[in-house]
Amino acid sequence: MHRLFTLASLSVSSLLLGLSATSAKADSYLDKCIAAGSGSSSHHYKCATEFMAREDKALNQTWRRVYGSLDDGIAKTALLEEQRAWIKYKDASCELYEDSAQFGSIGWSVSRPMCKIKVIQQRIRELEGYYKAIR
Repeated sequence: MHRLFTLASLSVSSLLLGLSATSAKADSYLDKCIAAGSGSSSHHYKCATEFMAREDKALNQTWRRVYGSLDDGIAKTALLEEQRAWIKYKDASCELYEDSAQFGSIGWSVSRPMCKIKVIQQRIRELEGYYKAIR
């Protein structure tokens, strides 16, 4: 039983480390958090949600910069409407991983947060593209 738990922990760690390495934005804190942990699903979830919080902070900073650079008018209103729709999309995305019967504990602890992080990172890239076009 202990051997099975160890193998499962290694698989989850490999999955998380692999996902963090292929992310649009590397995060060394995620790797350190995982390495320092117990290998449990709850620890991986903690590390991934901390990573997601950092990406959310980067998104909010990017949003303020882009939105603040627009003059009042059609473009600013359109961007605000787009962001509101995107927030609904972000909130609904990746929720299929909550189905433990389908995905097990890796679904909610690893796959869901990493999926949401990729959604956030994609939005950051979109906003950065708008910023370049504005300037």
